[in-house]
Amino acid sequence: MQDLSKIGKISELQIDGNRSIRYLKTGNGDPLILLHTIRTQLDYFEEVIPQLAKHFTVYAIDLPGHGYASIDTKAKYDEPYFRSAVIAFIEKLDLNKVTLVGESIGAVLALTVASQLPDRVMKVIASNTYDYDQRYGDGVRRGNFLANFVIGQFAIPYVGAMISIFNGEEEYSACYGCGSGGPALKITGSGELQDDGIFAVFVGADLKFESNFGFHMEGRFINQSSLSASLFMSF
Repeated sequence: MQDLSKIGKISELQIDGNRSIRYLKTGNGDPLILLHTIRTQLDYFEEVIPQLAKHFTVYAIDLPGHGYASIDTKAKYDEPYFRSAVIAFIEKLDLNKVTLVGESIGAVLALTVASQLPDRVMKVIASNTYDYDQRYGDGVRRGNFLANFVIGQFAIPYVGAMISIFNGEEEYSACYGCGSGGPALKITGSGELQDDGIFAVFVGADLKFESNFGFHMEGRFINQSSLSASLFMSF
């Protein structure tokens, strides 16, 4: 990640008694707010911010519990919680004629915030939206056992660091639910595993999936995202 102070001014805004948000501001024009994906931070947009700043006053924020924003260990990090933070940010800075741009949970927030602030939000660009519901990825996790298993792993703190202990030349093997008498899934494979501090990403991994509920698959996947997508389509 680059030094963000080179592309904008970094500030902190206290949005209520328990929450503060780090944000970057740069550019000129009507306000455009960038809303990042789950488990990332405002740095996610560092490459595109300079381009957008030619046309807008850009605000990129850290959602609560992400990046350098405050962390409330007692909070329920559901969509309404994130939404209230974005609304408070807009109202605290008294922003109008706002364009909201988000991806993933950020895209959901762009839509829900706009629905509550129709007089302040003029445009919405929502990419890769999903049904967040009450837990991370609930909309996808309701699909089936395998979808719940795969997406559920992303919600586990430090999962990237845990998986990254496996060397790319070693065999990776794990069994989930084995011995429980219920649905069980065994994963074996090998390949390069890269960890960026947030997720462990499979790169060119040869993986095999076996279960006791009729699901079997093997193949080669470019990265973790394509792995998940292939699983959902194949189940």
